[in-house]
Amino acid sequence: MVIVKDSSRLGRDYIGFGEYVEKIFPENQVRLVSILDNYDSAIDNGVADTLPFRAVINDLYAKDISKKVRSSLLTKASSGQNIKSFLPYGYKKDEKDKNIILVDYEVSLIVQKIFEMYYAGNNKAEICRYLNNNKILTPLAYKRKTTNYYNPNNKTNLWNTTMVSKILRDRIYTGDLVQHKYSKLNYKTKKIIDVPKQQHIIIENNHEAIIDRNIFNSVQIMLDKKSNEWNYSA
Repeated sequence: MVIVKDSSRLGRDYIGFGEYVEKIFPENQVRLVSILDNYDSAIDNGVADTLPFRAVINDLYAKDISKKVRSSLLTKASSGQNIKSFLPYGYKKDEKDKNIILVDYEVSLIVQKIFEMYYAGNNKAEICRYLNNNKILTPLAYKRKTTNYYNPNNKTNLWNTTMVSKILRDRIYTGDLVQHKYSKLNYKTKKIIDVPKQQHIIIENNHEAIIDRNIFNSVQIMLDKKSNEWNYSA
């Protein structure tokens, strides 16, 4: 037996809802009781005929809420407010106002070291070797240490070139806040998709920079050159 407060608790996706009510539950002899809907699959009182319509209404409600939440987040991002759950390595949220981005001086020197080494001609593998030899916590390990973040599927404790590349490419270190880079496909799925660059929300000089803008731009040119050389050789 499955007991829910109302039909929306079973699911606001009317397609999935109908699948359970009309097929899965009956085939497996599962009794469904929805208290506020006055529905009991074991009793034929006519309520079953209205459930599909209620499921559609619930689905439309979920879609509307999703639109309002997304619109609110985009408005905040456009006004320069931080909407990121977690900030990139080297920054932290102000404890009194999560919209204010502060330099995390405990690791900001590591970010600077990464840029300095690459700008000086060290490749990403050499930078990783330096960081690992000096037992510097990876961004993920540091995040686990300082926040409530937890991902059981990612236990990487050693620096790799992907981590270094992500830092070298992140414009946030120049003081610019770049948001709306990713988005959920729609309200029915958790799949995340890339947002086209022209739709990114960028607020320049939003917070204290860790990396000089000229150094950052030079590093981007170096990275692009390396990438083009690799693609050509491949």
